[in-house]
Amino acid sequence: MSYFLPVVYTVSLESFRCYDVNRTTIDRLVLWITGPNGAGKTSWLEALSLFSPGKGLRGAASVDLQKHGAQTPWRVMLSVDGKTGPVCLETHSSDGARKVLVNGVGLKNQMAMRQWVNMIWPMVISTDTTSQRRAYLNRLTFSLDVSYGPLWLRYEKALRQRNILLQQGVTNAMWYEAIEDILSETAALLFQKRTTALARIHTAVKGHITPFPQPQCGMQGDAEASLSNDPSGSHYRQVLGQNRGQHRLKKTTSFGLHKTRFLLTHPNGREWGVCSMGEQKGLLLSLALALFRLCLNDQPDVVHFLLLDEGMTHLDEHRAAWLWDELLVLAGRDVGSGPGGASGMVVVTGTGGDAPACVAHWKTPPSF
Repeated sequence: MSYFLPVVYTVSLESFRCYDVNRTTIDRLVLWITGPNGAGKTSWLEALSLFSPGKGLRGAASVDLQKHGAQTPWRVMLSVDGKTGPVCLETHSSDGARKVLVNGVGLKNQMAMRQWVNMIWPMVISTDTTSQRRAYLNRLTFSLDVSYGPLWLRYEKALRQRNILLQQGVTNAMWYEAIEDILSETAALLFQKRTTALARIHTAVKGHITPFPQPQCGMQGDAEASLSNDPSGSHYRQVLGQNRGQHRLKKTTSFGLHKTRFLLTHPNGREWGVCSMGEQKGLLLSLALALFRLCLNDQPDVVHFLLLDEGMTHLDEHRAAWLWDELLVLAGRDVGSGPGGASGMVVVTGTGGDAPACVAHWKTPPSF
């Protein structure tokens, strides 16, 4: 098997985090970036993660991505040859917001990037909050089912409209009913897609033996209980109607899928948040590998990137060696199968260590 790409991909950074200008070209399926703390490894990985909807790997606002003292707004570009041909994606800061272009044409929605590339990374251990977990559940589901994205936007729009009514103290029942119809209908569809995605992940994890623990994924919340008992969303809608008065006092909608808690449980029965660091790392890697594997199988026309920040940290020698082998197999499985070559690419960062000779190794991301 050849681990060199039939075509290369290029990443360019300008005024981004610690970088003035950085342009790097990668010709291998797996890239291993090492260097001391503060060398810019995670920032380079974060730049790649911005080619997906949302705020990227660190969840940072656009203004926080700007290099201190830089005179020009930050900009990141990714050029890659996919199965459908060459494409150049760009995301940059514009008046404090993040804009996205493909081949020089602006996109109205960040989710449109998913036609060409898909960025996958594990849930970040240092930011274990309910909102971060929920964001990961949304990304996981969207990776497997692109129709989930527009539905979630529809849900969020209706939720904002209902919250505005609550904050203004509006009591007109007809206004609430119209919005709650949309919320309940959309929530039922979203819950179905989340449930299907987690079922597929469960099957993928169980069907592939690894040295990492097999996580059990689940969802917890009042909305989940409602939709589990009544998948049509009728009860969900009734709960919204019955709680308008309480929600007006709180000035926000405190019931719904936007309050979901994503659960990740170790085979020993402990929830992810109370597991040891090594157990947490194993669960997250097992989940990310299963998702990457499913995406490669389902969507061969999309270039899938697996981003592993400090990917080998907290792993013993046996597990690290297994992971390198698995990454090479996963990334190389589709080489040469289409006009654009590979559909899977992996980037791993770390402060040091060894990697197989066929892996491209940078001591720090070169800048020129």
